[in-house]
Amino acid sequence: MLRAAVRISLASPRTGWLLTRMVAWKVTLALVKHALPLSTLVRLVDPGPRKRAIDAEECARVEWAVRRLGRVLAGGDCLERSLVGYRFLARAGASPVLWIGLDRDAVRTEGHAWVTVDDRPVAETAASLAPYVEVAAFTPSGRDGGTAHDPPGADAVAAGAATSDRSSRRSARSRSSLRARLRRAARPKEIRGALERLHERRYGVETSDYVYYEELGLPTQDRLWHIPSDWGGLRRALARLDPTGDDVFVDVGSGLGRAVVVAAQFPFRRVLGVELSQELNERARANVGRAQRTFRCRDVELIAADATEWSLPPDVTVVYFFSPFTEEVFDRVVANLLDSVDEHPRPLRLLYNLPVEHSRLLRTRRTRVIDVCPAKWPAAGDEGEVMVTYQLLPADGPTAEELASRFPSQVPEGSEAWLGEYEPGYLIYKPKRLGGIAVYRPRQDRADSPPAGGAQGAAP
Repeated sequence: MLRAAVRISLASPRTGWLLTRMVAWKVTLALVKHALPLSTLVRLVDPGPRKRAIDAEECARVEWAVRRLGRVLAGGDCLERSLVGYRFLARAGASPVLWIGLDRDAVRTEGHAWVTVDDRPVAETAASLAPYVEVAAFTPSGRDGGTAHDPPGADAVAAGAATSDRSSRRSARSRSSLRARLRRAARPKEIRGALERLHERRYGVETSDYVYYEELGLPTQDRLWHIPSDWGGLRRALARLDPTGDDVFVDVGSGLGRAVVVAAQFPFRRVLGVELSQELNERARANVGRAQRTFRCRDVELIAADATEWSLPPDVTVVYFFSPFTEEVFDRVVANLLDSVDEHPRPLRLLYNLPVEHSRLLRTRRTRVIDVCPAKWPAAGDEGEVMVTYQLLPADGPTAEELASRFPSQVPEGSEAWLGEYEPGYLIYKPKRLGGIAVYRPRQDRADSPPAGGAQGAAP
C-alpha cells in the first residue's frame, strides 16, 4: 500500500513543485559553492529543528527527486545535489547525514558528497561509495544536538532523535554504526594527505613542494627550508585570531604562497608575503593568481626581500612564521618587529608555527603568550607541533599594559607550559646530502621550566 501511494504521489503536481524548488536550490548552490566554505553552505541549507514525525511519503518524493537532479546540470554536481537532498529530507522530518569523502587512492584527488538516512545511502549504492573514505559529516541543527561536525575524531554524528521506543533503538544503532565508521576513517595522516590534495585542487594551486635553499643558491645559515603549512591547522589558527578589516597580515618566509592564500580567505585589509627567493616568489604569484577568485581580501602583495633587512609596514598587525629562521637570523628579524612596534605602538601579534625558538622569543621580555593551538588538523598529537600566538609589546611600560589589556590570554587547558620557557623537543633535519640535522632542541621537562613571570613582559 505504501509503494502504491508513493507511486501516485510522484506523478502529482505536488511532486512537480518539489522538483522545481530543488532544481532552484541546486542552481543557486552551483553558483555560490566556489565562493563559500563548506560549513557556510551547510548552514545555508539547514532547515532547523525537525518536525514532530517523519513524513514517509514526502521522504520518498525527495529521494526520487534527488535521483532526477542527477540529470539536471549534470557533471561534477554531487555536492549541490547532496546539499539539496539533505535540506529537503530534513524538512520532511528525516535525520539525514551529509558526508564528505575523498578517494582512497593516493594517486587520485577526487572527492565526493552523499547523504544517508538511518545509515542508508540516498540515491547511491554501497558499491559506488566504496572508493571513498569519510572525512566529514554534518547533521541538521536541532537533531539530538546535531550540527555541523568536525571531521573524524569528533564524538558522534547524531542521526536524530526518534519519537517512539522502537525508532529510538534504531536511531541508537545507526549512531553507533556511524561512530564506528568515523573511527575507522580517523587516520590523521591519511586525512591530512587527502585534504592536502583536495585543497590544492580546489584553489588550483601547487604549494606542496619542499624547497631547499641550497638548491636555489641562497644563504642557509640559520635559515630553514620551505615546507608548506597545513591547510586546516593554519585556517583554524587564523580564525582564532578573529581578524577584521583593520588588520594587516604578513607571512615572513612565504615560499610558494600557501599561507597567503589561506589568509586571503579572511577579511584582512591587506595580505603580504615576504620571501627571500625570487624564484619561489614568482611561483607564489602564479598560485595567488589562480586562487584569487576565492579571496575575501582583495589587496594581496608578494615581496621578494631579505626579512632581516625588510622594514615591517606600520599597519601590519599579524605576523606569521612557519619556523623560517633560527638563532642569529631569528634574533635580527624579531628585533625588526620590536623596533616597528616601538616606533608605531599598535596591537601586533605573532603567530609562530613550530616554535623552535619559543624560549629565545620569551627571553626578549617583550612578548606574552596569548594562545596555543595545534599546527595541523587533524592534530598530530606531538607537543611541539603547535602554533603559539604571541603579542609583541613596545618598550614603554604603560603603553604595553594598555595594548596587552586588549588581548586576554586564551591558552587552553593542558598547554600552560607554553606560558613560560619550554622545550618539548625538536629535531629538524634535511637530506644528508644537504647537511642532515638542522635543528636539535632536546626536551626540557615542564617541571624544569623557568617561571613565566620574568619572560612575559607586561601582564595581561
